[in-house]
Amino acid sequence: MFRQQPKQKAQKLKGTYTPAIQYYLGITDKIQPTEEFLPLWTQITRIKHPDREFPEFETTSAKRDSQCSKNLLHRLWMDKMERQRYIYLS
Repeated sequence: MFRQQPKQKAQKLKGTYTPAIQYYLGITDKIQPTEEFLPLWTQITRIKHPDREFPEFETTSAKRDSQCSKNLLHRLWMDKMERQRYIYLS
């Protein structure tokens, strides 16, 4: 009974954040990201499905930020490998 109460309240919500809250609670499966609530949407989707790819974010700044993060991580990894190689050859 306790679990049902938040869902019942969430179904009555109004506002632009409502779809994100309802998705998080399992009331809907539809992902509707907006730039205004993009941080909320990205956190909720990653919590619910940490390994899933989300095509819904392809046209948002989250996709661009994600690509920048991947590029940065790749460069950091390459720098680390280069330092290890230098130490090994020294």
